[in-house]
Amino acid sequence: MLEVANQPLRDVIMIVRDMGLRPAEVFRMRKEHVHWDKRLYFNPYGKSRKARRWVPISNRVFDALRLRASSNSDWVFPSVRSSSGHLTTVSKQFRRARALAGLPNCLVLYHARHAFGTYAMAQTKNPALVRDVMGHADLRTTMIYQHPDLEPLRQLIDDRNKRVM
Repeated sequence: MLEVANQPLRDVIMIVRDMGLRPAEVFRMRKEHVHWDKRLYFNPYGKSRKARRWVPISNRVFDALRLRASSNSDWVFPSVRSSSGHLTTVSKQFRRARALAGLPNCLVLYHARHAFGTYAMAQTKNPALVRDVMGHADLRTTMIYQHPDLEPLRQLIDDRNKRVM
């Protein structure tokens, strides 16, 4: 989808997928909360009290934020048409890009956050870390993203059975 997405949708998807931010948190990103030297973003507000958190910035998001930092606005995604001063949605762009990419209508922007959570859980095997980065108040919410790979267990059992026989 990134290949067919226009800006700002491309950067929004990339940030949700690489940082695990909620779409609304991405729209409200301010440049003053980007800590360039540490490659971290501080999210000061959100859905729960745990939404106030530090989030690591990937290399490609860092590059995209650098380009966006050159504008005169305090917002990463400014909008002159919005009363808030920042984007509040990219739904039209998303629907257009989804159709161009030939993806099903059930795909929504929030799925990029789910992809982040699933990948982070699989790679780190650290639910507390993923909980904190995603801003979950309850570890049970984070555990939704754990999809255990059953193949290693199957292989262990088969290896044991070969030794026993």
